[in-house]
Amino acid sequence: MSDVATEKQVKRSNVQWINDLDQKLLPPRSARKNATYRSFEEGGRDPLIQESIYSMILPPSTVLEGTYSFSDPFKPYMGSVLAKNVGRVVSEPEIVAGRHTGGTIVKEEIDPIIFDAGYLHVNIESQYPLYVFLELHPMNKSNRHRDASKSASAFYRYDIRNMKGKGTELAEADLGLEAELAVKDWDFKKVLEYASSIPENKIPVGNRPPGDVKLDLRRYARMNPKPFFNLIRNTDAVNQFIVQEALDMGFLVFDKDKKFFHFYGEQNPIFESGKVEGNPVIKFLEFIHDKKGADIKAELEAKLNYWEPVK
Repeated sequence: MSDVATEKQVKRSNVQWINDLDQKLLPPRSARKNATYRSFEEGGRDPLIQESIYSMILPPSTVLEGTYSFSDPFKPYMGSVLAKNVGRVVSEPEIVAGRHTGGTIVKEEIDPIIFDAGYLHVNIESQYPLYVFLELHPMNKSNRHRDASKSASAFYRYDIRNMKGKGTELAEADLGLEAELAVKDWDFKKVLEYASSIPENKIPVGNRPPGDVKLDLRRYARMNPKPFFNLIRNTDAVNQFIVQEALDMGFLVFDKDKKFFHFYGEQNPIFESGKVEGNPVIKFLEFIHDKKGADIKAELEAKLNYWEPVK
């Protein structure tokens, strides 16, 4: 007869492999409570419904095995790590040569990972082991630590780039306008210089009328203000994006009562704004622009850059 382990024992079994990993490998903690993942399964089309011949129907569910092996890049001496999604733990009597020894054998039952209709929603707090399992999965395309030469991608973190907060959307709109206005006043030599510097040759410059190149660069600047300001080394604009994204993602938190900023999950203040008129974020921007806030800025960037952009 088998005995099913308690929920506490199952949880301990799931976090055991996580506790052995280097902290730098783990996804940063955030006030954002949920993570959404999307598989690369293509949606089908239903030929039987005449009214919607070309309409998309729900894609099939993607199913991943509940275990995988990988190496911790920060602890290469550990060898291979077995990540697992334990559904339940069962204790069974130990039988040797047909007789009960009086002991027990503990068996872990592994659950598969199922993307229902191509999506999987995970509560970061109550399902933290599953969250880490997915973030470090070698088939997760947004996992910066994966070795793409060893495994194909099957899914990616969807909400990071596709579910922006209102603050980030407003910053993109405002700074996008500023970026386009900056290009508007450039001469063709400067336009050519920066258009040629954009990665992946997004704006071709050879044998093209100057006005066409400038128009393309204006559009690029408006639609991609963050990489544009990175390109022209506008530190003030880049810092605005860093802080706003960190606030929206929940990495950076402002305590309204105590008037200080801190990282989520940590109570120690990283910057005390004190009583200020207007938006305290402006004071924080001044802080990270100064050398005194360089380390804090670098830590915020590291949290924001934990995920590989999916192209």
